[in-house]
Amino acid sequence: RHIHLRMARLHRVPDARQHIGDWIGCGHISWAPVILPLPASLGHARDFAGKRLDFFVTGWGTGGTLTGAGEIIKLARPEVKIIATEPAGASLLSGQPWQPHKIQGWTPDFIPKLTEDAVDLKVIHKIIPIPGAEGIKWSSELAKKEGIFVGITAGATFAGALQIAAEALKGANILAMLPDT
Repeated sequence: RHIHLRMARLHRVPDARQHIGDWIGCGHISWAPVILPLPASLGHARDFAGKRLDFFVTGWGTGGTLTGAGEIIKLARPEVKIIATEPAGASLLSGQPWQPHKIQGWTPDFIPKLTEDAVDLKVIHKIIPIPGAEGIKWSSELAKKEGIFVGITAGATFAGALQIAAEALKGANILAMLPDT
């Protein structure tokens, strides 16, 4: 099978610094979630307008992408299968107990409300647990072979997309969300 990688064009938000400043405030913070305005954050989805899409693969941390993108894709295209990937050692959506894992940014030791919503709304068609070593391997491979510099979460999502590609019918279109910083 051939895997064709295509980078979606991301739109810059001119006032993103203001959004970050709102979250950081005066204290010390090591992670600041920023939700971009709807037109900017959906720019990548427009690339698929009018084209066939069979699977959407994403990991989950806060559950924002899984629930938000998953719900909109399912609404617009009910035939698209939404695939959630999560750490094999902390497969909470699969009903396993949480354990420390190497995929930073994924699966805290609880299921956030947004992720619960995705489960309750039956957005998810399949859950794929990914070992931390797979995330590390594919993050490195994407950098070496494709020039795509992403972290372990993106590597793990890509590993899940490869599993779907191996199972899917020939010619299936798979959109994988590869987050970066």
